[in-house]
Amino acid sequence: MAMEKGRYIPLLTPCNNKLFHLLNQGFYELRVDMSDFENETRYVKYSSISLKDEASKYTINLSGFSGNVGDCFTSLNNMKFSTKDQDNDLYGNSCSVLYKGGWWYGGCHCANPNGLYLKGATSFFAQGVTYNNWLGQYYSLKSIQFMVRRVV
Repeated sequence: MAMEKGRYIPLLTPCNNKLFHLLNQGFYELRVDMSDFENETRYVKYSSISLKDEASKYTINLSGFSGNVGDCFTSLNNMKFSTKDQDNDLYGNSCSVLYKGGWWYGGCHCANPNGLYLKGATSFFAQGVTYNNWLGQYYSLKSIQFMVRRVV
């Protein structure tokens, strides 16, 4: 799936193997757009994203942060992807089980884009689609979209 330079494409599937192959065709940047249920929006952008292969558990690296909300993703650097049956996080328990989603968990997360869709304010700590540096861990976002664009 070659891609022309300068055009963002949405990452619609959580298939890390496809993402690995895409990102290894050149140099890419990442943009993440978020919205809440009051139609407010925020974004973060990274000038560089890289992903290692399945043998490395899809280790991720990001750099070059910019955006209109605080950074939650640079802390993912050198993290391996975790799921409920592949606990690769740094926490004593499984973050994927505790917070209901697969992700590059450290110990555990500042953002939980693959969490439960809880539709706004919730009493469930960090289990929704959260971005702590915007609305905290007790608010599940309306949407979060990850897009990559080839830069070289």
